[in-house]
Amino acid sequence: MNFRLGLVILLLGCTNPSPQTSVEPTVAAPVPKPVPSLVPKMQALEATFKRLIEANAKGDQTAAYEAAVQLELLAQSVHHKTDLIEGYGAQFPELVLALQNAAKELPAALKGGAVDTIRALRHLHDQCLRCHDQAPAAEGASVCQLLP
Repeated sequence: MNFRLGLVILLLGCTNPSPQTSVEPTVAAPVPKPVPSLVPKMQALEATFKRLIEANAKGDQTAAYEAAVQLELLAQSVHHKTDLIEGYGAQFPELVLALQNAAKELPAALKGGAVDTIRALRHLHDQCLRCHDQAPAAEGASVCQLLP
């Protein structure tokens, strides 16, 4: 009998007859939309392109060559699948390949002289413009103002 009484008391003690207070649900802050990885890459390409032009104008071949190599590496970092942004469509792999090939020409062109350098810079610039023609990520970028 003591066992039953103890069990009843235990069960009654485990139930909470007092009303539960409701806890207000917290609303999470909206998660910001992530910046596509292409945007910072294009910004870095633009800044490096500017550095290359400035170094070339000053006649600083070492700084120009370093910027050209960095441009090549940045262009190689753009991936036609992982950096694809809505709006580029089926032409994005072609645009990426053209940009990468144009950037590959720069270091050798700098060693080839002024005519080769200007030709390579314009070719890279043309590839940037091709991308900007349909680039939702490059909206407002000033690449087209770099060369006269």
